[in-house]
Amino acid sequence: MNPNDFLDRNNTIAVVGVSSNPNKWGSRIFQTLKSLGFNVYPINPKHRKIGNTVCYPNLESLPKKPNVVITTVPPKATEKVVIECKNIGVDNVWMQPGSESKNAIDFCKKNNIKAVSNACFVADGLGNNSAIKDVTFACKKITHEELIKCSFDLNKTEYNVLIFLLKNEGETTISKIAKGMNLERTTIQKAMKSLLKKQLVNRLRKNLPRGGYTYLYKVGERDEIKTRMKEIIYDWYNSIRKEIDKL
Repeated sequence: MNPNDFLDRNNTIAVVGVSSNPNKWGSRIFQTLKSLGFNVYPINPKHRKIGNTVCYPNLESLPKKPNVVITTVPPKATEKVVIECKNIGVDNVWMQPGSESKNAIDFCKKNNIKAVSNACFVADGLGNNSAIKDVTFACKKITHEELIKCSFDLNKTEYNVLIFLLKNEGETTISKIAKGMNLERTTIQKAMKSLLKKQLVNRLRKNLPRGGYTYLYKVGERDEIKTRMKEIIYDWYNSIRKEIDKL
């Protein structure tokens, strides 16, 4: 499957399930695509407008047939959407996590509709399609390191400890981390205290065979950390967009 079938900026995109709540994923995706310059239509029979944009009740009512349809509705509703896609000749459907169903996916396969599921159109689609390690912002490139450090307010050592734990999966001790990074134990302890407070690392207490105990440390769930980071960046983007609108 060619990602450009979905991510080409020349595509006309319809987002099914856009609401007036800016925190809902349908609204997030719609506003993100709109800000990036995509020709995007909101679909929701409950709304006549989303902000200043006309909102359409269904795909058939759109003034232009979309190349891509993104579903952000419950699975049963998605099953109806894919039937509508077939009827109007839409070849590409992206089902946001939670909107997909086996019936909808099977229907797409049987009717030669290219379908993506269990992936976010913005984070996993547009983000991966960029294929960049640096984010270009005007005259400056922002590295992955800077994004992570800014997202969680990490200093250099805290960032390096987090990356060390991400690369070395499993439970470990302060001493082993200090040895592996060639740093003082007290330096690691200070960094770990901050990472624990920010819920990026988990600490487990392990009883020793001859009495006493030791603490083991392990990085938190990768997907959870990624999701938190995406939400932080999105919230920042949304607040900046509002400030720009005031200019």
